[in-house]
Amino acid sequence: MTLSLSSSSQARGPWRRWGLWAAVLSTLAACGPAELPPASPALRQGAALSTPAQVSAEIPLSTSAAHLTNDNAVAASGDGLYLVVWREYAQGVPPVLLGARIRASDGAVLDASPLRLTSSSVSMEPSVAFDGTHFLVVWWDSAGLPFLRGVRVRASDGAISDVSIPRYGGSTFPNLTPVVAFDGTNYLVVWWGYAEHGGTIVSGLQGIRLRPSDGTPIESTPFFIPGGGSNPKLAYGDGHYLVTWTNGPVKGVRINTLGQVLDTVPLTLSTSNASKVQVASQGSSFLVVWTDSANALRATRVRAQDGARLDLSDLLLDASANASTSAPFAVTFDGMDYQVLWQSTRGGVQTLLNTRVSAAGATGAGTEVSVSAIHAPAPSDWVGIAAAAPGRFLTVYSQYAPVMGNRRPMARLVERVRASVSPMLPVGPAALSQHAPAAAVGAGRYLVVWAETDSSSPPNTHILAVRVDAATGAVLDSPPLRVSQSVGVPGDRREAAVAFAGENFLVVWTESAGNVPVIQGARVRASDGAVLDAPLLIGGLFSFAPDETPSVASDGTNFLVAWNGWSLEGGGPSWGVQLTRIGSADGQRVPGSNVFLAPGGLRPQAAYGNGRFFVAWHVYNQGTNAYGARLDAATGAVIDTSPLAIATTVAEEKLVAVTSSGSQFFVALRVGYSRVRALRIDGATGLLLDSPSLIVAESSATAPGVAFDGNGYRVAWQGPLDGAREVYSARVSTQGQLGVGEEYGFSSVPATSRVDAPAIAAEGPGRFLVAWSQNEGSANRVRIRLVNEVP
Repeated sequence: MTLSLSSSSQARGPWRRWGLWAAVLSTLAACGPAELPPASPALRQGAALSTPAQVSAEIPLSTSAAHLTNDNAVAASGDGLYLVVWREYAQGVPPVLLGARIRASDGAVLDASPLRLTSSSVSMEPSVAFDGTHFLVVWWDSAGLPFLRGVRVRASDGAISDVSIPRYGGSTFPNLTPVVAFDGTNYLVVWWGYAEHGGTIVSGLQGIRLRPSDGTPIESTPFFIPGGGSNPKLAYGDGHYLVTWTNGPVKGVRINTLGQVLDTVPLTLSTSNASKVQVASQGSSFLVVWTDSANALRATRVRAQDGARLDLSDLLLDASANASTSAPFAVTFDGMDYQVLWQSTRGGVQTLLNTRVSAAGATGAGTEVSVSAIHAPAPSDWVGIAAAAPGRFLTVYSQYAPVMGNRRPMARLVERVRASVSPMLPVGPAALSQHAPAAAVGAGRYLVVWAETDSSSPPNTHILAVRVDAATGAVLDSPPLRVSQSVGVPGDRREAAVAFAGENFLVVWTESAGNVPVIQGARVRASDGAVLDAPLLIGGLFSFAPDETPSVASDGTNFLVAWNGWSLEGGGPSWGVQLTRIGSADGQRVPGSNVFLAPGGLRPQAAYGNGRFFVAWHVYNQGTNAYGARLDAATGAVIDTSPLAIATTVAEEKLVAVTSSGSQFFVALRVGYSRVRALRIDGATGLLLDSPSLIVAESSATAPGVAFDGNGYRVAWQGPLDGAREVYSARVSTQGQLGVGEEYGFSSVPATSRVDAPAIAAEGPGRFLVAWSQNEGSANRVRIRLVNEVP
């Protein structure tokens, strides 16, 4: 439905008079409420196709009355936040512009109610830019003859800085469709309109520079831009603005910071006709994006210095984009890459999509991210994008709200990261078998430990290790360190675990060199790899009682070692989870620290956070269920004398892994015989924060490995995904959100490989190591990769 322009319309006066120009010029958008789109299907969580990305939940920006429509959303970034601007109107209610500031770090909307940027005027088609202190919003006003206006919004508090909203471009002739950019000193506003030039009334593109201090024009009159274009788009980089428009093919003109037009004959930037265009800059070049006559979404780079195309052929971003709206796609530069946002159809659903184009013009397979399912487009639906940092940007769009029966402005934060993944690092010369790796990090070094079977007869298994420089990825020990020092003593040493405290790592393992398995350990100095201890007897307190499956965690001063073993607590032998603490400085058992924690508990795993240790295990009940308990790290006292129920359904829930962010503990476990699930536990209260638990992987052949990198949890597993068997990792935020598509595949693992759980350790945000074992023909070998995410 469009608004009637007849004399019988209920809403008369200046708001209607712009329609007369629309009929003459055929360039103005209708301002009445559009046809209601069909109800949207349930919104889907955005998903990446192989590149790491995380898409937030929808951020609603307006709770206006149901009869009001919101559209024409645009955004700009600056000072750690975004300003989103949109139009609101209804039948009989003139369009006004509203805005909201969104904090870039977490998506919080900073304004309790939307900022009202215009009042009783008829405000259309906003554009926004940032100057370091203020956002400048420009639009055209149709309260009479269409003219341009602008207002500054202070980023720090959202205050409107202009009491009297300035007018640009004169008031004698109509001016429309403004766009604005900032060059570090001044703004440039470009628009389409009519003006008197050389005694003749002409139409075309015009421009004027504005002072950021007060938003007033620098030139007394606008300057003309040759080429007869309309609907301009604008970006700035390295001393040059680029104005683009479509007139057959994409056309462009460069303007310097003095307002001088550098290209008296417009540049031709596309090889075929185009319908719509957008542009962004990375500094020395621009990325021009357009839809062609077949609705394919294409792009090319343009050098700022001379306007030359840098790509011999167009970059094809989507063979069939939806270009039916007036602004169906947008582009920005995030400091490292261009980010393109557009509408298309995926799986029969209208979808908002994002892809990344590098500054060098590389698109790469698998860089597409599904941001949101959206309603069928209406002509007034725009999409917008703005970036706060490399790989971190905001998308804005109109979403149909079935409850309201109208469109509402929505936003989603998207985080994309580029990762540098090291080549596979070997950990020593060929051996009969290497398996069951574990890893920890401290003092700028990773320590990767594993069990290795030699070629002696009968074969013996020892615990070996290498240090890896966390900054460079260099393997520092060749040959590997021999941690279990029992050279020549036949036996089976397995199930190694490792943690770091002070200046040393503590490696623990199950030692079966004698008749009964026991728990042994040794400290390894991080700085030089020196093994500081002959093996320490940690478990094996009773000569008749086997001990196995150790785990270790550290509070920075002492280590907590947990394992399966026998105890005489309660008057008779009991099997379950045993604990003790080991001093990091001397490697000695802390007196009185032995605890029998969980009768019947199996495969315990330990972590530390904010003054508490947390130990999780599984136990056979009617099924297999997972439990946990917190301990006071200073005293060793058990806080949860009745264990916390972590997973107690009828499914098989076992093979837990634990880590901590400090205030939370994070547990991942295998459910059934394949699925990996995860959940968070409040460290202070012991309350489960996720119910139901989060599905991390639908299929896994192993127990998971987990680590906290200072920003999010990392989960690693080995299992089939998309028909392959591979080692993978994924990210889970501290808010319990799975990193959408944020999976790394590290190695295709032959089906003959052992199904050891992969090891993972993190040195800092986005920097972690994964180790696993894989079959390489004659033997299983441990392999390592380091990941460094460049945001």
